[in-house]
Amino acid sequence: MACSPENEKQEQKHEKKTKQVQDIKEIDVTTLYKTITQKSITLIDVRTPQEYTQAHVPSAQSVPLQTLEARLPTLALNKKQNIYLICAVGGRSLQAAKRLQKLGYSQVINVRGGTRGWQKKGYPVE
Repeated sequence: MACSPENEKQEQKHEKKTKQVQDIKEIDVTTLYKTITQKSITLIDVRTPQEYTQAHVPSAQSVPLQTLEARLPTLALNKKQNIYLICAVGGRSLQAAKRLQKLGYSQVINVRGGTRGWQKKGYPVE
């Protein structure tokens, strides 16, 4: 059975979205921990201020997802530097990575597992 033109368009849109997600580099919390202990990085926590206050990865700066674009001028980020993004488990940080990528930031890195995964591993929080 052949696909209707409408179904074909929907499949193409889905493939395009999937490709965009695949283009975003992801690391797990163990890799983040090793990276942080070796060098200073730019780590942005995109959770709400309340979530951030409860517990966050040391050196993470709070920039809630809903304010990300508005805060970019004050963050002074280089579009070619590594920018690590973290949230509770990885969903919002992936959204943030997509937004930054569309704005020309080429080295965005999503942290899979997020702050919850970080805490489950027993890594320090502030």
